[in-house]
Amino acid sequence: SKLNSISWRRGQDGGWLATGNKIGVVGITSLGGMAESKLGTANFTDHFSEIQLVKWRQTSIADELAAPLMVSVDTSGVICFWKEYKNFLIKDRTISNDDQIVDLQWSNGGELLAILMKDSTVLMCDSNAMTCFWSHKFHRMINNDNSSSADMISMAWSPDDSRIMLGTSNGRLVEIDVNNSGRVMSTTECRKDMPINQLQWIMHNGSSILTVYLNNGELLLVSSSVQGKAVYINTGISSGRLCWNEERTAFAVAGKGRSSDHITVRVMSSEGHLLATACHREKARVTGLQWSKTGEDTVILVASENSIHTVQCCPTVPELQLLCQKVIAGIATNAESVEKMALPNFAQNRILEFMKSDWALTQHFDLTSLDGTNQEQFLCSILTAPRHLLHCTVTPFCNGGKIRQFKSKHSLSYLLCLEYLGNCIPLLVAKRKLSKLGRGGFIIHPCSVPMLAGSSTAVGSSHDQRVYRHELLPFADPLATVTANALQYKFKFHGVHHQVEQHYGELTILSSLARSEPRRVSVMLSEGAELSSRLPERSEEFGYYMVDSSARVSRDSVKNMQLLHNGQQVLQFGRSHCGNFVLDFEAPCTPLQAFCIALACVM
Repeated sequence: SKLNSISWRRGQDGGWLATGNKIGVVGITSLGGMAESKLGTANFTDHFSEIQLVKWRQTSIADELAAPLMVSVDTSGVICFWKEYKNFLIKDRTISNDDQIVDLQWSNGGELLAILMKDSTVLMCDSNAMTCFWSHKFHRMINNDNSSSADMISMAWSPDDSRIMLGTSNGRLVEIDVNNSGRVMSTTECRKDMPINQLQWIMHNGSSILTVYLNNGELLLVSSSVQGKAVYINTGISSGRLCWNEERTAFAVAGKGRSSDHITVRVMSSEGHLLATACHREKARVTGLQWSKTGEDTVILVASENSIHTVQCCPTVPELQLLCQKVIAGIATNAESVEKMALPNFAQNRILEFMKSDWALTQHFDLTSLDGTNQEQFLCSILTAPRHLLHCTVTPFCNGGKIRQFKSKHSLSYLLCLEYLGNCIPLLVAKRKLSKLGRGGFIIHPCSVPMLAGSSTAVGSSHDQRVYRHELLPFADPLATVTANALQYKFKFHGVHHQVEQHYGELTILSSLARSEPRRVSVMLSEGAELSSRLPERSEEFGYYMVDSSARVSRDSVKNMQLLHNGQQVLQFGRSHCGNFVLDFEAPCTPLQAFCIALACVM
């Protein structure tokens, strides 16, 4: 699915990347600092239209826990506000508008929210849009002395939150007073009939700098310390994106270069001096640009329609050997091409290590390379990173049919998808196998060609308009099987692949499946780890047993469970919307073992 917008929010040691794509999915991904990434990684399908923009609320005011953390806007004018609940993001409230939204900006203090509509109307609201203080329509003022039509297409808050600068499609800047109901303070023409693509207003060394980025690649730096003068820069990047770093010492511009259609990133100082230039082979439109910082590493995130690329920023000039490795890695297409080069073994090994680290930085949406030995090793290996929690979706499906057309649950197959960067990456497929004795089970295959949500074969969608249509998935050799005894209270996991142990684990139901009693489950893994289910507590108010689950589990079911290891929750399985299940797990479970446990629960 194609990306439309990205937004970065920094944590203590890492951060969270929010993405919005064309199928209406908002994705939250934890990057770096897994131990403190309490918001996790997940996809949200609450929008019914194409996502236009997503924005984090960058603030640290006292009421941050009560105020929304993020906002998402789709092309139909619907605004969704998101807040934290039980270490997870949930939708707080939704606002529908009759007109399409062009831009949305929180104030620097996070207390006000400015909304720019397509008809050039500016709405000034509180932080969660509960109260609208004033609205002002500027369309007539723009066109009163110009025969051509013009609209407001960009805006930026002043550093002191007292003014807003608006950019028009005919090259004008309109400054309005926030405290006086949007009264126009000044109007300036930058470049006649040239759209102002983006505005940013920052504070640097005691003076404010207004950055005006025109659609033709020209850029103006207007500083308050120098009255009546501006620094003119020809970036050579048209129809791109602009973003300042957190320290306000440099900014980046990304888009298509003038000499070629390849993605080009240029980093410049606050005075307008060129610091560095980076290019990529991909020819695509840049849809988002963000500076991120995880620990001491500063990375520029560049989002195109199909990929998210990273540009590492080094404070010093890199070594010549590193630059040579990067050039050779850019020429090489795979590991075999490196081995054929006339280079010493130690040099080939360094290049291969560099290629692995470099490839890992770029997350491709349309081609996820999880095939061959690497995929099987990932599916069968324990997650080594501490508190590395994976969020997955288990989707029932049948080849060539819809879920609502199924006549028997015994004909269902199940698909395990990893939720990542707003997409669902299929990892494993479980095919039902029937037995004359009534025991039955599943045969688990890896997906040899992962498909991504939003294509013609959409996976894990939650709305009726997004059809569950799963064509025949290409199966690789099976990895494991899940079988049950005659009474279906003991399930065994058998490995049938050389990388999977033969006795891969077992699950035992220790209590009756009657709805009046809680379900107790015990799991023994092949590595010797023993997992036990969290016991629910009986609610006297409602008259049934309840367990405190996360917001991802949205439906009550006897199949919902949480598994503990040494008193700490390591796996959660529960029913979600439209017949789907959520499966969140971490070490000591492998992805294959977690899927086996989920299949045993649905049998």
